[in-house]
Amino acid sequence: MRRPGIVAPPGDPGDVNLMLGWRPGAVSCQYPYLRANKIFEYKAANPGVSVIVRFPHPQNWFQDPETSAVQFGQMIAGKWNELAPLAPTVIFANELNTWRANGDSDPKNQPLYQTEQFYERAGQWISRTAQVIKQLAPAMKLAAPPFSPGRGEDGNPDDAGNISASFAGYDYLAQAIQTYFDNTLAFHAFWGDIKGADPSRLYHPQISAQYAFRWRRALAMCQKRYNIQAKIIIPRAGNFAAYDTDFFEQITYFSQQSLSDPRVLALTCYLWEDPAFDPIDIFNVWTQYILDLPAFTQKLAAQPDVVISETPSFPQIPPPAHSPFADSQIRKFDGIPIRVMFDDGHVENMPLESYLRGVVPGEMPASWPSEALKTQAVAARTYALRYILDARSAKRAYDVSANPNIHQNYRRDRIHPRSDAAILATKGLVLTADGQRPIYAFFSDNCGGHTFNNEDVFKAKDGSPGKPVSYLRGAPCPAPGPKRGHGVGMCQNGARVLAEQGLTFERILRHYYTGAALKRLQLPATDTPGAVTEGSPKPTDWKLRIERFPGYSVINGNLADKPDLQITVTRPDGFVQTTRSGSKPEFGAGGFEATVTNPGVYTLKFLDQQFTVQMDGKTTARLHFSTGDQATAPPAQSAIGGALKDQFGKPIVGRSVRLDSPAGAQTALTGAEGRFIFENLPAGTWQLSVPDSTLSRTITLDGRESKIADLTLRVAASSGDWHVEVQPRPGNIPLMVGDIGTPQIPITVTAPSGAQSVVISGGADRSRLEFERRF
Repeated sequence: MRRPGIVAPPGDPGDVNLMLGWRPGAVSCQYPYLRANKIFEYKAANPGVSVIVRFPHPQNWFQDPETSAVQFGQMIAGKWNELAPLAPTVIFANELNTWRANGDSDPKNQPLYQTEQFYERAGQWISRTAQVIKQLAPAMKLAAPPFSPGRGEDGNPDDAGNISASFAGYDYLAQAIQTYFDNTLAFHAFWGDIKGADPSRLYHPQISAQYAFRWRRALAMCQKRYNIQAKIIIPRAGNFAAYDTDFFEQITYFSQQSLSDPRVLALTCYLWEDPAFDPIDIFNVWTQYILDLPAFTQKLAAQPDVVISETPSFPQIPPPAHSPFADSQIRKFDGIPIRVMFDDGHVENMPLESYLRGVVPGEMPASWPSEALKTQAVAARTYALRYILDARSAKRAYDVSANPNIHQNYRRDRIHPRSDAAILATKGLVLTADGQRPIYAFFSDNCGGHTFNNEDVFKAKDGSPGKPVSYLRGAPCPAPGPKRGHGVGMCQNGARVLAEQGLTFERILRHYYTGAALKRLQLPATDTPGAVTEGSPKPTDWKLRIERFPGYSVINGNLADKPDLQITVTRPDGFVQTTRSGSKPEFGAGGFEATVTNPGVYTLKFLDQQFTVQMDGKTTARLHFSTGDQATAPPAQSAIGGALKDQFGKPIVGRSVRLDSPAGAQTALTGAEGRFIFENLPAGTWQLSVPDSTLSRTITLDGRESKIADLTLRVAASSGDWHVEVQPRPGNIPLMVGDIGTPQIPITVTAPSGAQSVVISGGADRSRLEFERRF
């Protein structure tokens, strides 16, 4: 059965007959979910199908590699009697060269997993695990685990297998590939990324060799470097854009090109369903984004098996027309740019609707009723727009903070199709009180049964009641409580209950925002200070400075901090790719990146400008563009904001916070949730303090960045208001730590065995008023 296959979900597939009814030629499935996905029944009915069984690797393998390899290998080998009827190929690790696969929570550590030293350790662990498996279950077929491609695993080879790097990660697996893996590699093949599919990565003869068909170069490298005639299994193939109107043509083309090669044993398309809604993988999910899945699978069922060719063809097929959604997520999740400040002080520029993708599920569970999610989408969009207008009027360096203690809770890791649908269904809708400017659309978790007038909660700087706002009037609410949050504006739990009762999002919004009206606003991108869009006056004195770094050959840079400009890049072979400034915010507000395939001269065009860059195929070129108009830009301003809480995490409302500099002092009262903010601050060193306390912090600003400065003020606790919050955290040492806010207090700790011990808070060896107890 040389046909494209499918990656089964790590859980219930829903309609398993639909998933398997189109006769996939291979099925890849994690071991725990083989029964739920009916893999045994499908194999029995289709003996020719290839089955790939995957075992998730232990993410702490590197702490004790020998013990981990032995125990993991023994566990896998122990499943052989159960797995034997499937005649499977087993894969026991996945993309081990990524930070996520090693339990690392910081993506900035990714370079640590691409070093030669890391590949040596990983190769040793993989080899030892395979050795244990083959010793105990010699009949079990193994494939060398797939790495994330393009991260040093193959040394960046050319078509002949000659690597351009100083090493290849497979150098430390070559012996094991021959000894334990029957010369078989598992290899992931993608022709897109989180922004969507890139047709050149699938169809262009040279570019596709680095992406969709990189496995061909990996096989050539094995032959050239190790004298291994290797075979390939492709357990993941996809484009990060299952919504593309030509997705069927893409996967059938890839399958034809791959399965016609006798060295490809099987391939499975990624992914049928993902119960975990992983934000990185979600756009590959068939059940979420293929609109008519039964018709789609019927077309697949009608496809003939692929015929093996000893000399596979590589026709130059022009890229098919993209759907509007496929060019980039920004096509649908677009909007004016919004500048979001993160906790470390850096600011990212992103489209407003894309920003909402992280805010709506960050503020409201995506499992709630769709009408409630729509109310959250409109409220969050309105809130963001109002703060965009305020920030730009004040010429601040950012619009909103990602910190929920200051503005809205932005959680990129919670992106979900249900909240995405709510954003798209309400696209452009905002609340206004005068038909023009968006309102301050405040909302909170639970009002406790009745929302509050704004002036009763948000006080003036001198502590007096604030000015009443017509649309922020108290209203009865069906939320049962207890109260959580400030209680002004929309009650999120109340919106959920009203949605469950059948109210539409429009009626729910009218209930909480008295007299406010819905309006579809179209705000121009030129609201962004310094932004230049097509049709705007074009600077004539653009300048370019180029930095070069050894490593992966790519062009990236910053287009003078000007987002949303189209850039065309013409490669030496005449192929043209397009990108947009601002699509790579890690390089600045005008950040961009372009693929480099071969050495030669690359031509960049934007507005009326044209620049050429010489690439040698061995370095990264970082382009820094500047214009004459940047010298006359208004002076940058910074801000310091945060929340004041006690040692138990309880917000302190109505307390003064002071900010001092040589030029003078400012004072602010903490508001709802203990929040405070000082804006329009010039560069310099500032002293942040809480009067009548010893709490103080020194903060240095450069006039461009803004910083989060959350403060913890220790307050005395009376005998009647003690409470504890337990926060489990991963780690290798059983340890209990805490802070009771008072030194020299005996604490008795009773273990489950009944044994007791006494520790003293704020002991002599502790710099804070803490205690700890190891078990």
